[in-house]
Amino acid sequence: MKNALAITRRKGVSHSRNITLILRTLSLLILIAIIPHHLSASTETSADEVEEAYVSLKGKDKLIQCVGGEAGKTKNRKGILLFESYESIFKKKSKAYKKTLSAKAKKQRNEARALRIAGDPVCASLQGGSPDEGGTTTPTPTPSSSTGYFYSNGDVTPLGKTEFQIPAGINANAFTGQAVYQMTCTGCHEKRSRPTMPILRVTIAQEPMYYTSDVLSDQDLADLTAYLNIYRTP
Repeated sequence: MKNALAITRRKGVSHSRNITLILRTLSLLILIAIIPHHLSASTETSADEVEEAYVSLKGKDKLIQCVGGEAGKTKNRKGILLFESYESIFKKKSKAYKKTLSAKAKKQRNEARALRIAGDPVCASLQGGSPDEGGTTTPTPTPSSSTGYFYSNGDVTPLGKTEFQIPAGINANAFTGQAVYQMTCTGCHEKRSRPTMPILRVTIAQEPMYYTSDVLSDQDLADLTAYLNIYRTP
């Protein structure tokens, strides 16, 4: 009788251990399935939702993929199509650069940022929207005037270019500058007004922005300068 009870107890203990082992294995498999998606900040998508376009960076055409009005790239993982935006990639590459300070990490970070800046407006237009969507009020430039800083269409006048120190050969526009601001500045800090173009160039090249001329062109910077001075009058 005692032997029978001992055998029964051993079987019960063994059965419990087996269940525990099975539960641990299942938990591990779930974690393995979930963690890569979480770390990559990728979202599952389908081929029907992906649109492709080309943007120009430093005179070279770069292929981008668009999902939901955002620029990024896709990858196929075990039959599942995943999309990651360049904004997400930029954030990851920025963290990597801060840890390593390597030239390779810096180049990857700058490329992701440049692709985001160039690609998001294109993807927004493909979706039928515009970079200005999202609740931000479109600025109203000063009416056209021979003594004003802006024409009614948002272009900076010669007087405005002199005041904001924008090169005469660049056609700066405040409306375009708003889109640049929303893609590069919104979410990090509040709007800062009244900068000149040279001061802005020096400021944004510093930490934590690192918007050097190879990332933010003179044209984008001129448009951004116009937007940040939109409510100024002589």
